[in-house]
Amino acid sequence: TVGGQAAEVVRRAAEGRCLVQVLTLGKELWLFFAAAGPTDAARIGEATAVRLHFGMSGSLLMDGAAPRFGGRSLTLQILFEGYKSLDVYEATVRLEKSAANVQTKHLEGKRRDVCAPDGEFDAAECCRVLRAKSDAMVADAVLDQAVLPGSGNIIKNEALHRARVQPLRRVASLSEEELRRVVKEVRDISVSWLRSGRSPTCSIYNRTA
Repeated sequence: TVGGQAAEVVRRAAEGRCLVQVLTLGKELWLFFAAAGPTDAARIGEATAVRLHFGMSGSLLMDGAAPRFGGRSLTLQILFEGYKSLDVYEATVRLEKSAANVQTKHLEGKRRDVCAPDGEFDAAECCRVLRAKSDAMVADAVLDQAVLPGSGNIIKNEALHRARVQPLRRVASLSEEELRRVVKEVRDISVSWLRSGRSPTCSIYNRTA
């Protein structure tokens, strides 16, 4: 059963079908639904992908758990057999045109996800892709979700401050050491936030001189 504000978007893709795969990349999460089949691989090939984007305040909870902060609107609720539920708050929801394209996007970006597991995160790859944004201001490049999936404004500001890199500089002007420091600080702040469940203590974000 599907409910919530986005129910009409998801109902046709989900009701009466099986959840066969879940993928995450940065602030995006995809639910893959398919008809019952002999193997997961076969079903994934014919699946419909539902994309959730959590933005600044979105959250996903299970089995009726209450959001940490009150007043959150229920974007989507999916009830599974056995009365298990998936509850999504304050997110945007859409159906993807191609599940195969989602698989490709995830495969190409997962090593740069700022919250990827330690064994998967590839700092050198992040530096390479960031360097390719040579004409961009470093503040814009760090926020680019095609470069560092999962980065956001707080992470960007605090990471550049810690790395001692002026946000308005062009990426091309950064030394290799500066580039590595930027990626390291983005990664460190992101992982600390993920593991603690709390935003970092900010040195400059939302502060004026």
